[in-house]
Amino acid sequence: MAASFIVSHRKNVVRGMTYNAENALYNGVKIIGYSGKPDHKYEIDETTAPTVRRIFKEYSEGVPMQKICNSLNNAGLRTLHGNPFTVNLLRNILMHRAYIGEYKFGNVIIEDGMPRIIDDETFQKAQARLEANRRGGKGAVKKLHPEMEIGDYWLSGKLYCGLCGGTLQGVSGTSKKGRLYYYYSCLNHRKHRCLLKNQRKELFEKIVLHTLDNLLHAPAFRLLVAQECYVYYQKQNNDNGAYEASIKSQFPYLA
Repeated sequence: MAASFIVSHRKNVVRGMTYNAENALYNGVKIIGYSGKPDHKYEIDETTAPTVRRIFKEYSEGVPMQKICNSLNNAGLRTLHGNPFTVNLLRNILMHRAYIGEYKFGNVIIEDGMPRIIDDETFQKAQARLEANRRGGKGAVKKLHPEMEIGDYWLSGKLYCGLCGGTLQGVSGTSKKGRLYYYYSCLNHRKHRCLLKNQRKELFEKIVLHTLDNLLHAPAFRLLVAQECYVYYQKQNNDNGAYEASIKSQFPYLA
């Protein structure tokens, strides 16, 4: 019965999300600069949209990403989750085509499905600069060290220093023998405000992956996911509580 419920529930969720996507409706994905609610299209959030415009304007005019981050953070501005801005987040914002009106969810793409925040000229200037920096960044390292595998620092901005609370960012260094090493470095340490030494990238990422793997296989976590899916299904299929009562009678621990 539980397996049957999961299969049926998945189909209903996918059907509902597909309908939302095909009609450019809010699908639970939060995007800075926009606000959304179920069964409605995205709207411009005038509280955070100015931040998006500021990021595009400054970057397209040549201001470095780290300098933009510092300026935003020093002004007290924060992300949708209340965290400081990071270079990785700025890069994602600058590449997000929603700001020129493109709605995208999975394989569904709808032109003019989003209210536009950035004009095409500014967006293209930002893309051109991102491409130029990309070729001069990892590409340059690969040319110098063709035998090395250059990986993304996917934990940048998600790790926090245990000494000062600052974010850890990806850096690299070359030993006296010419070997290239990768680290996560405290932003305040690089500013000589923290004593935390650089931490090996490989070790940190192995620890996080091991922890996530254990978490995803934990029965309690799976139950939590099932509960969240059930709540979402309720919102999409309101039948005055009849379906809810039926499910709770079969699975008391969901009550």
